[in-house]
Amino acid sequence: MKFLFLDMSYSKQILEVWRLLVTVLILIPIEIWAQFPSADDLTTSFKYHEMRLDLDPRVLETIDQGLRWLEIQQGSNGLFHNHLGITALVIAAFLKHPEKKYSETTHQFIRKSINVLIKNQNLDGSICDLSKETEMTFPSYTTSVSLIALAATENNYYHAFIRDARNFLKSLQMTDDPNNRYYGGISYGNRSDGHHDLSNLSFAIQALKDTNSYAIEVLQEEEGYDDKAFFDKAVQFIERCQSSRSNSKEWAEEGGTIRMDYQNYGGFVYSSSGESKTGTKGRPYGSMTYAGLLGLIHAGVSEDDDRIQIPLSIQDAYKWIRNNYTVEVNPGMDLNKGQQGIYYYYYTMATSLATFEKIKTTMRGRITETFWFEDLADKLIELKIEDSVVAKQDIPNPANLEQLLFKKGDAVKLAYWRNEESSRWMERDPVLVTAYAILALEAGLSAE
Repeated sequence: MKFLFLDMSYSKQILEVWRLLVTVLILIPIEIWAQFPSADDLTTSFKYHEMRLDLDPRVLETIDQGLRWLEIQQGSNGLFHNHLGITALVIAAFLKHPEKKYSETTHQFIRKSINVLIKNQNLDGSICDLSKETEMTFPSYTTSVSLIALAATENNYYHAFIRDARNFLKSLQMTDDPNNRYYGGISYGNRSDGHHDLSNLSFAIQALKDTNSYAIEVLQEEEGYDDKAFFDKAVQFIERCQSSRSNSKEWAEEGGTIRMDYQNYGGFVYSSSGESKTGTKGRPYGSMTYAGLLGLIHAGVSEDDDRIQIPLSIQDAYKWIRNNYTVEVNPGMDLNKGQQGIYYYYYTMATSLATFEKIKTTMRGRITETFWFEDLADKLIELKIEDSVVAKQDIPNPANLEQLLFKKGDAVKLAYWRNEESSRWMERDPVLVTAYAILALEAGLSAE
């Protein structure tokens, strides 16, 4: 009978356990329950997982097609389009492949380009070709993107080059007068240039962040580089580039600025003077807003950081992004100018949203919910220009050189991008634009 019925003492024990369990469940604070994912969160996570299962293979194939096209664009001197900055972006695109298919040890063309970068390092640490007027004018930009490429090699041989280039970038920061509107910013790097802007600062911050990771992971330096002083000052400059009541009032006093409204609040302009590439002073736009967001994140500013007033918080930048979210144009640009800088916009969008923990998986607009990476990837896949060549020889698989990817005589699928609507900021250059597109896709794939 004991197998069929429980004796009374045992039944009482079970009853007491149940009473205790119910009591504990009742007393658990609501805050603790809130930490568990809701049914909506679980549904969103499931949908995201399903979306990525379908999207990721198509993105990887598109990246591979673009990289195959880029490889054959290299000049005999190791440069892409004979430009150090473009070369660095292209090499970074190869080295940041999600499956680590490319490296300087397995692909000689990468080493060839890296060698060109380090050979053009100057005594002040800058990486630019002093024989070319265009690069002499933009040493900050070329040095930043070269650092991004060098960090991606994960090769400790380059630590001295990286150290000197970092010091050069940090030397460009405006540190003379905290009351100066440009305090904390950097310019293109020309010593005679007193102009400072958010685009250059964003590239510099990204370069310092990437090389700091390099120091920790490759050089095994526990603390990495000390960039706190640079970042603290950079935040003050970024703060002055954000659309807020106080900044807009200052810009308006100097004439020709837009009124402050819900649509503009929280976005970023090109410079702390209120300069905006939209054509209207003080008007924020997409590429600079994402650059500002990325700068704040990398500079170590959290949403609750006391250093940042509410108008300058990351949450306000995110609100602007939600209110102006699109992958069709560079939002904020004046009428008929929405395609200007669109691929740089895609690049800054992907790198910032992939870094922003809160929206790695999903982004909520005012009306609908959307997965930003799905939107962006679908758009870039739609915009790619497909091409093909016939393999003149057997082509090994970059991920496994013992396997053939294509045999001699096979049709090799390629892809590239070009801004057909606007040549502003060199976006008619298919090599530059293809590098932007691939880096954007790679950044999106890194967001899990």
